[in-house]
Amino acid sequence: MLFRLKSTDFKRFFSYRYMSANNSSPSSKLLNTTLEYLEGKAVFESDMISPDVRLVGDEELIEIDLCDSTYNAVRITADGFDVGQPDGYFVRRHGLLPLPIPVELTHEECLQAMAEFKSVLNVNDEQFILVVGAILMAFHPTGPYSVLFVQGEHGSAKGSLCEAIKSVVDPNKTPHTTLPKDVNDLVIQATSNRIMSFDNVSEYTFNNKISDMFAQVATGVGLRKRQLYTDDGECVICVIRMIMMNGIDDVVTQSDLCSRTIGLRLSPVAENARISKREFNSRLGAVFGDN
Repeated sequence: MLFRLKSTDFKRFFSYRYMSANNSSPSSKLLNTTLEYLEGKAVFESDMISPDVRLVGDEELIEIDLCDSTYNAVRITADGFDVGQPDGYFVRRHGLLPLPIPVELTHEECLQAMAEFKSVLNVNDEQFILVVGAILMAFHPTGPYSVLFVQGEHGSAKGSLCEAIKSVVDPNKTPHTTLPKDVNDLVIQATSNRIMSFDNVSEYTFNNKISDMFAQVATGVGLRKRQLYTDDGECVICVIRMIMMNGIDDVVTQSDLCSRTIGLRLSPVAENARISKREFNSRLGAVFGDN
């Protein structure tokens, strides 16, 4: 388990362990002194690590954090996969939901599972190929990634499609987030989600600045921000993420974003074929073996 030293989670963890051992609460002075010592030890005595959310790896080994209480990960190589303690390092943000433990399928079972997944979605055969391609791309540990833009009229289940894709790779209590206000907002969202999904994007809310930021994040960008307003310290954060967004308006107009975008235009679902959100989630859970 990894904690940021100055985070509330670490302070809570430290206080819990201290109270378990001493039957008393640590003083503020002790906590601050401990943080200073650990920070110095991390900087001057420890190796550099590169933790990430949900997925780490390279062309030899990919590890996917199941985000369950076992802290196990799915370890994938060219020879297959297994489930166990990871070699890499993960960080867990608030809202992350666990992935199901994978099982090995035969070729026929795999085709059947894909057909069941497609039956939940409002896509045709050609569009489903792009959906599967986007999902496979999302499991690449280093990118670059696509921007998936799902366009359609009201009632075309475009938001549900994005939620289904995110649930395969990066399930979260809040599958969609709001459009970022600035670079700082974008960094927070990117470091808390493996896939960022934006719902009901319109020409009134999506501007050229956001378009440029999305194009950069999809292929990788280093973002610089001032650490504190009281000094000249600078924090550099490198982010690269897959992005999904859906809406009625065609907002992908800038050339940089267009070149990185997979576009899907969905048709409205017939009135007699529409289902409730609860039924959709139930069917999707059945596909993943949650029932």
